[in-house]
Amino acid sequence: MLNDRYQILEKIGEGAMGIVYRALDKSSNRLVAIKQCTLSTKNEKHIERFKREYKFLSQNQHQNIVRAFDLFKLENRYYLVLEYIEGITLGDLIFDHARSITFAQQLDIALQICDGIKFLNNRGIVHRDLKPDNIILTENYVPKILDMGIAKSQMSDMDSLTSAGKVVGTISYMSPEQFAHKDSSKIDVFSLAILFYQFFAWLPGSPFKGKNFSQTMQRILRETLPCFSIYTDKTDLQHRTVGNFLQLALQKHPSKRIDINKLHTALHAVQQTDDIEKLYNKSNDLLTKASKSRLKQYIAMCIIVVVMLIYLSSVSPPQKPETSYEASLEEIKDLHRTGKYEEAINHADKVIEENSQQSNLYRAYFYRATAYHRNKMYDNAIRDYHKVLQLNAGFTQARLQLGATYARKGLYDASLQQYTTIIKRKPKYAAAYYYRGLTYFLMKQYNNAKSNFKKAAKLDKRYVAKIRQYIKGE
Repeated sequence: MLNDRYQILEKIGEGAMGIVYRALDKSSNRLVAIKQCTLSTKNEKHIERFKREYKFLSQNQHQNIVRAFDLFKLENRYYLVLEYIEGITLGDLIFDHARSITFAQQLDIALQICDGIKFLNNRGIVHRDLKPDNIILTENYVPKILDMGIAKSQMSDMDSLTSAGKVVGTISYMSPEQFAHKDSSKIDVFSLAILFYQFFAWLPGSPFKGKNFSQTMQRILRETLPCFSIYTDKTDLQHRTVGNFLQLALQKHPSKRIDINKLHTALHAVQQTDDIEKLYNKSNDLLTKASKSRLKQYIAMCIIVVVMLIYLSSVSPPQKPETSYEASLEEIKDLHRTGKYEEAINHADKVIEENSQQSNLYRAYFYRATAYHRNKMYDNAIRDYHKVLQLNAGFTQARLQLGATYARKGLYDASLQQYTTIIKRKPKYAAAYYYRGLTYFLMKQYNNAKSNFKKAAKLDKRYVAKIRQYIKGE
C-alpha cells in the first residue's frame, strides 16, 4: 500500500524516467496508473521534470490527454498518480497490427490527437516530445496523449529543464528548430506531422530515422518526404490530400509551416467534405506556393554561395581538385560488390550531401537505396527509390527495384503496380515479367505467376534456370 491509499496490483511498464504500476485507489475504488520516479532525488532537474508533468496534466484536462490525480513523496521517491488507460500505444498498433484499421479510422484517431495538441498549444504549452509511444489508444481507439515531462509553457518564464546546448525530445520526431535549441509555437505540429506520416503509411519507424543522430538530423533538416500515399494508394485523393497537408506541416522553417489550428481544420475538412477533388486541388495550390517560396530561398542562397566562391577564388590559392562525383559513385559500387552495405550507405550520404547540384544525382540515391535494400532497411530503400524516380522518372531499374522492395515488405499491390507501369512502357522487358511473377508467387496466385514466368522466359532465355525452382519441369 502506497501513501495509505494506493494498492499496487502489477508493474505495467518501465522507462528511463521510472516504473509504472497499475494500482487501485482505495479512496475512490478506481484503477490508476502510478509512475514511480527512479532517478536520483539529488538531481533537481529530474524532480522538476516530474513535478512539471503533474502540473501540466492536472491543470490541463482534455478528453485526449491523460489526467493526473496526485503527486506525493515517499521514502525519498516521488510518485505520480495518473488516469489508468486499458489499451496499447500507437507505436504498438503501427508495429504489431499494421493495416488492421481503415483509413477513416486512422483519420479519426489523428483528428483526436490533433485536437489534444491544439488544446495545449492554444494555451501556450508545447509538448516537445510527440511520438507514437507517447500516445495510448483505448479499446475504442480513443487516443490519450502521455508524458508531459518536457513540455514547456510559452507564456511563462520557466527555464528549459535541459542544460545549454542539449537537444530536448526524441531525435527522429524533432523539428528543425529543436536542433538549433530554439523555441517555436510550431514545434509540435512538425513532430505531429512526422508521427501522422508514419501512422498513415504504416511505417515501423519515423520516416526520417537514420542509423545515427547525425544522419537523422540531416534528413530532418534537408530532406523532403514524398507523399505517404506511395505506401498506401497513390490514386486515392483522400490519401493525397492528407499527404499535402502533412507536407505543409513539415515545412522546415516555422514561418512557412501551418500551425496546429490549420492542420486540425484541414484534417477535419478531409473527413467531412463531399468534394474531395476540390479540397485536393486547394491543398495542391497551397503546397505549390510553399514550394515556390522554398525555391526563392534556394535561389537566393545559391547567389550568395556563388558570390562567396568568386571572392574566395580571388584571394585563395588553387586547391587540389577533389575526388570526382563519378569516382565517388564507383567507390559506392565497389562497396556494394564486397557486401559492405553499411559503408556504402555512409559513403552515399556524403556524396549526396556534397553533390546536391549534380544533374545525375539520382544515381547516388539509387546506390544508397540498393544498399538499404540489401541491409533490409526497406522503408529507407522505398523512400530513396521514389526520390530516384522523382529525379528521373524513366529509370526503369529503380522502378524494378522499388517493386522488389515493396514485395519484401508484403505490399504486393504496390509491387505489382511498379511492374505493370514498366510493362506498359516496355512490353518486352523480361525482368518486369519475371519479378511480377515472383510477386504473384508470393501472393499464392500461381496461375498468374506461371503466365508471367513463361513470358519472361520467352523474352529472355537467361530466366529459364531461375524460373525452374518455381515451375518445375518447365
